[in-house]
Amino acid sequence: MKKIIGLFCMMMIGVVSIKPIFADSLKGGFPVCVTKETYEQFVKAYREENKKEYQYLLEKNFCFLLPAGLELTVLDRSLLSHAARVRIFLGDEAMIFWTHTKNIKKE
Repeated sequence: MKKIIGLFCMMMIGVVSIKPIFADSLKGGFPVCVTKETYEQFVKAYREENKKEYQYLLEKNFCFLLPAGLELTVLDRSLLSHAARVRIFLGDEAMIFWTHTKNIKKE
């Protein structure tokens, strides 16, 4: 019986440690921003329909509207908001951004 339990535990550890074949990706349609602060500024401006403010954040390269399909890794999720810190892979480079959790497509 101990051997069966031990074998079952080893199998479960193996299943848990298997990494997914596909990475998460960007859905698109939501901004990505260089800091959590600028992400929150963008969201606030958008909710208040303050077009000048969120256009400013986009034009000054604090926030971006990136195309869907870019691979990413979720680094952190905010417990109090729907913000997520992600590493987005852009070719051979990777950059860290903040975005809405709805912008993450789980594979």
